[in-house]
Amino acid sequence: NTSDKAHIKCARIVGDVIGKYHPHGDTSVYDAMTRLAQEWNIRYPLIDWHGNKGNIGGDGAAAMRYTEARLQSLAQDGMLQNLNKNVVDMQPNYSEDLEEPVLLPAIFPNLLCNPNSGIGVAMACNWLPYNLHELINQVIIPHLQGKTTDYEHLYPDFPTGGNIVNKANAIGINNTGRGSITVEGKYNIEKRGNKQLIVFYEIPYGVKIEYEEQGKAKGIIPQLRKAIAEEKILGIADVRDESSKTIRIVVELESGSDLDKTISQIYNETDLRKSFSANYVALVGKTPKLLNIHDIIVIYSQHNLECIRREYQFEYQKTIDRIEILEGLIWAVQNIDDVIYDIRQGITLRSNNMNLTDRQIKAILDMKLSRLSKLEEEKLIQEKKEKEEYAALCKSMVDSEKLRAAELIKRLEKLDKKYGDNRRTTLEDKTIIKISNHTNKQKEEFIPEDVVVSINTDGYIKVVPIKSYRKNKEPYLNLFKTSTDDMLMIFTNTGRMFRIKLNQIKICGNTDKGVAIGSLISLDKNERILMISSNKCSLDYILFVTQNGMIKKSKMSEYISTVQNTRGMKAVNIKDDDSLIKVCSGLDIDDIVLLTKNGYTIRFSCDSLNYQGKIASGVKGINLSNNDCVVDCISYNQEEMIFIASTNGECKLLRNESLSSQNRGGKGQKIFDSPIVGAQPVKREDEVILISNTTNTVIKINNLKLSMKTGQGENLSKKEIVDIYKL
Repeated sequence: NTSDKAHIKCARIVGDVIGKYHPHGDTSVYDAMTRLAQEWNIRYPLIDWHGNKGNIGGDGAAAMRYTEARLQSLAQDGMLQNLNKNVVDMQPNYSEDLEEPVLLPAIFPNLLCNPNSGIGVAMACNWLPYNLHELINQVIIPHLQGKTTDYEHLYPDFPTGGNIVNKANAIGINNTGRGSITVEGKYNIEKRGNKQLIVFYEIPYGVKIEYEEQGKAKGIIPQLRKAIAEEKILGIADVRDESSKTIRIVVELESGSDLDKTISQIYNETDLRKSFSANYVALVGKTPKLLNIHDIIVIYSQHNLECIRREYQFEYQKTIDRIEILEGLIWAVQNIDDVIYDIRQGITLRSNNMNLTDRQIKAILDMKLSRLSKLEEEKLIQEKKEKEEYAALCKSMVDSEKLRAAELIKRLEKLDKKYGDNRRTTLEDKTIIKISNHTNKQKEEFIPEDVVVSINTDGYIKVVPIKSYRKNKEPYLNLFKTSTDDMLMIFTNTGRMFRIKLNQIKICGNTDKGVAIGSLISLDKNERILMISSNKCSLDYILFVTQNGMIKKSKMSEYISTVQNTRGMKAVNIKDDDSLIKVCSGLDIDDIVLLTKNGYTIRFSCDSLNYQGKIASGVKGINLSNNDCVVDCISYNQEEMIFIASTNGECKLLRNESLSSQNRGGKGQKIFDSPIVGAQPVKREDEVILISNTTNTVIKINNLKLSMKTGQGENLSKKEIVDIYKL
């Protein structure tokens, strides 16, 4: 129900939503709809409401049979514009009798302008609201113009105003997508006779004045009364709510009260000071990713530029179709005698100098006699000229991203002029002093818990308490024991490394899927995890191996730090024509084996590699022949054997001494005729899993015989093997 139509009953809207698009419960649909109309919950309301929609005091909205609604003009102009011009893909609804858009063509950046929060399987998000005017002029337009964007001075702007007291924290949120800010309510000091009053006229977002939940009074007023009764706040004679259309929470002070101390205690003991966590996780495509402000603006701009391209592509085709009709009509007016003759003779319309299309013939036959005049011919020629000019404009918009960016800027300026407004939330940096009458309270101590950390081949990380961990048949990239006070190091195929505190990852059960790694760190497209390790790892080195046979050994201590880094840093320098295929760790007493696609292996001592720093590219590990590349690398000790698998399912179990030791940089020795997939260092009690595109095969090492280096291997799978992992 758009903004230019009359309001209709909310019950009807809820019924339409449930029946046509989303079969949820009516209460959840109505509550979501109500929230979009509440100006204290939404910075820029999207629904225009008639009737009781609740209030900030804590009262709920009237029943849906009493209330009416329609879209705000902002929702219509900013989120649904040109939806009928094929600007976004459509998909069938749940009953497949209607279509709905996959995405909205939203020029209004709702995700950044309105507060949002959500929770899903092993992940959550929390988005702070920003001011539309500042967002457009400080960030989006400069980005589209290719200028430097002012991210550092972009601050949240809440629907209920308030005062951000640690504005410096917003810079970290903008750069990383995570962090927290603290908001305080605003107050004035008034005098009423001999009494001194503290009057709060703005409160932090999401806080209610007074309401009842499960028979208990909640909100700011009950919090104040409880803290006064427990003597956590001193010097207050009375507390009352005098709010009507505006907020007015009145705190009456006793004679001789310490004003500053009382205000500090009020902030400490109530939600008049509240912290808000930011966790900017969103679905990019179908993948959850942690985004910073720059990432969001890039995605927003790409989406809107593509919508404009599709809009003008639609207009171009529509205009070309109209030009085709006009050309037929002009010919018909100019050759009216021939047209009438053909129609009277009952023969198909024809032309000596043009092939009439079916659409042109239909348009000519449908043409009214009043359009046969000379004046009408001139109108048709003029319209054709205008359409040709518009078609040229549309084609240039489709072909030029620069022109589309200029068009997007023009639309943003128009949106800003109509809907932009001033900030509501003020800013400052101040030291928060907590004054309490109960100094004997002990701070809760963080007690580390022993856990098992694993990351599977699908990129899900699991942190399971060691007391509840059970071994399963799932293939893992890495699995190790540590404790929740550890720092994880995550290495990817682009040569980047991330650090994340283990206590920030949700503890899960043994059978849970885990947390998508993309929701914790900022991975690029096609970037995948090769290894995870931790600060508490007792191994000596980290080994980086590339497809072209380069190998680098770095000290583990080079990468250990207590500073979290979810944006990523360079861990190894990779040449443009090369790519990283393996990251592993081990002890200096280990041996290293490189394996190539064409069946070659080379073994050399890890001690023969010198340690190198982060920016080094490494040294040559193997001399590759034409059309060959390194596919795997393992480090192993004298107590382990080597299990090697090929693409056709042929596998070999070799003693460690079967591969003779060579100098680094040699050609190696050929041990397979078929392409090698990978290898694992194993012991008799181990199991490995062969991964194929259809089914996986678990192999117990204890059931295998030792193979000869140059002999035939054992065929363990009839499927094409694409990878190998140790269970």
